[in-house]
Amino acid sequence: MLDLLRPLAVFTVVAETRSFRAAAERLGLSPSVVSHHVSKLEDRYDVALLYRSTRKLKLTAAGQEVLEHGKALMEAGLSAQDVLQVDLAEPQGLLRVAAPAILEHGRFMDDVAQFLEFYPNVELQLHFSDERIDIIGEGYDLALRAGELEDSDLVVQKLTSVEDVICAAPSFIEKYGEPSTPNELPNFRMIGVPSSSDRLDFKSKASSMRGVSVHLAPVIRVNTGDAALSLAFRGCGIARLPRLLIESRTKGELVDLLQDWELPRFNIQAVWPKNVGRRSLTRLFVEHVQKILKA
Repeated sequence: MLDLLRPLAVFTVVAETRSFRAAAERLGLSPSVVSHHVSKLEDRYDVALLYRSTRKLKLTAAGQEVLEHGKALMEAGLSAQDVLQVDLAEPQGLLRVAAPAILEHGRFMDDVAQFLEFYPNVELQLHFSDERIDIIGEGYDLALRAGELEDSDLVVQKLTSVEDVICAAPSFIEKYGEPSTPNELPNFRMIGVPSSSDRLDFKSKASSMRGVSVHLAPVIRVNTGDAALSLAFRGCGIARLPRLLIESRTKGELVDLLQDWELPRFNIQAVWPKNVGRRSLTRLFVEHVQKILKA
């Protein structure tokens, strides 16, 4: 099948131009190579596709019928080329992005809105979840991921780092008090999410040499940061949450605890398959987000 496509494409150009020389110029081939492809097609199927003399070229009935199929082949090839050659001056097409739920609110959505304003012909599908998405298996072009990444064959690009804080509502503090050191956290009602470890490694802001590791046993567990935020806001317990999520949702209605201590920051990273082209919508989206973060 594959060895038929090239001779068929060459024949189609010859038939449309009614000239071996004109077809050769259009295809960037020599006239002898063009003639060879047409002869190969005729010999293989033992049929005359065109009659030629030194001055004239005329299609046979079979040649006219084959030409119609050749035109369809060429049109399909040009359509595929249009899809493959993304024009960065006017990007278009579908981009599917998976992202952690903590990005569903706040500044990231401003970045997305600006991207869509800049590139109105791009169709964007965003999937927010704290579940780790198999982007290749589920057909995504790009994923933004929080925290540590397992080894994979994906390209990884760091976008930013995020601060985690320990927080609670004023109503909870008024009723139960608050821990003065990280070691006191296990004595309080904690809210946990699967994406966060039950082990917290604190570092003292006063002394970089001083650290404390605390093992927790949350009595409340939820599957998203949004749910943990909502319960913490309602005074149900103490939560470990990204500051960007807190600032985007509660407007200062949660209190930072253990302010003399800090947790390790975690990275937000973009991952995508290695064979993605440099002119792809995936790269365009990542570069857009990076430029805003650097600014």
